[in-house]
Amino acid sequence: MSLTNFDGFNYINTILRKELNGSPITIDKFNTLLKTKFIQKLNDEYIKFEKNQSSTDALQKLKKTQTVNFDANSKFDLSDLTYNYWHLISCSFSYNSKFIDIDIVTENEWNNRMKSTLELPTYYYPIIKVFNNYLYIYPYVFLTTGSNKVTNAGTSETTDWVDSDLDDIADNWYVAGGLNPEIFTGYGFDGRSQAIAFYNSSWSYADPEYSSMYYAIFNYTGGGSNLISGKKYIISFDARVVAISDDYTGDIIVTIHAKNAQKKLKVIENFNQKLGVNTYTCLVEIGPDNNEQFWLVAYNTTQNYNKYLAIDKVSVYEVSSYFNIDINYFKEANTPYFDWYYDSNDNIQYLEEGEIYTLQTGETYIDKDDGTLYTSGSVIGTSTDDAINHTVEMEVPNDIKKDVFYSMLSDFGISLNNQLSAQYSIGLESKELNK
Repeated sequence: MSLTNFDGFNYINTILRKELNGSPITIDKFNTLLKTKFIQKLNDEYIKFEKNQSSTDALQKLKKTQTVNFDANSKFDLSDLTYNYWHLISCSFSYNSKFIDIDIVTENEWNNRMKSTLELPTYYYPIIKVFNNYLYIYPYVFLTTGSNKVTNAGTSETTDWVDSDLDDIADNWYVAGGLNPEIFTGYGFDGRSQAIAFYNSSWSYADPEYSSMYYAIFNYTGGGSNLISGKKYIISFDARVVAISDDYTGDIIVTIHAKNAQKKLKVIENFNQKLGVNTYTCLVEIGPDNNEQFWLVAYNTTQNYNKYLAIDKVSVYEVSSYFNIDINYFKEANTPYFDWYYDSNDNIQYLEEGEIYTLQTGETYIDKDDGTLYTSGSVIGTSTDDAINHTVEMEVPNDIKKDVFYSMLSDFGISLNNQLSAQYSIGLESKELNK
């Protein structure tokens, strides 16, 4: 049988009466110590686990497994786990028919590995870290399907920008809101790039956050631009700021934007004064209100005739599936609590976890949330219109619970020697066997 908070409360008071000739602990004091000592014990057990990960008996009930997907930034929000996250245990996935363990590293280890030529992570030796309530993994690949939905020019075989009518706008592309579109050569790109400066403001479909800024829009209008509603897509492109005549004024923000709707799908980057060529990738889901297209929208804080956003190597691939990462972790333990009501003789009666009880004549219950007094006929339960039962038992084995109870006694100056500890432990177990 599992020891309850009530068992611990009774036996602590038994010891206190014998050792201190009194009964000094109240339920409020018991609840305060129960929470504090329980958390301390869990942390102690986790330190043991870190030294020997095969020893998880004490924390077994907190161990959870979940399959998760990372976003295009190789990031997973730990708040999306089914249970509140406490500590990471292990991670693994299957790649090319191989079962691969992921090395869990610290922030410093991550930085060192990423700079190392000998230990740079690969798909067969990936790394993962926890930082600011996110999991980060490297490397991480999305599995795609079909051909590139968007290309630089009219055919999938064309990899460079084509401007057949020499209007400085690439074939099968539409440019809106900008000034002086150009087909650039050089500036760090492998070939030609499409670029646009900033002119117009107050665009009717602008994201409200950027509506006061000047804007420029790149929209692919050729075959394959109609994307499927409800599908996820990986959008990737090279981009840089190109400044003419050393005019660097204005900060550029680039978003993936729904066509003809006030809906940004993804903020790519605040480019600011970045002048190097960088590759940007994001994962977006196309919805029916987005006209099955996307616009690459650049916003600028100033009306700048001499500062361009240049893009190249634009690709859009549908995501059919992407790696399922199996995460083993310890969930955050529920905070233990002792809840009770008074019977008709004003004796404390313990409410077991999950118990639903109807108060009888002369019985009372004080709500632990707002202090409301409930009398006969009221129902105490897990989800009722009356009072909620707040009892939560410790999610650990009996031997760990006993350690918590004995630790609570230390706050009263009682340090049990081995003989006394054994006696009380036997008594506690005998009580359970006789239930």
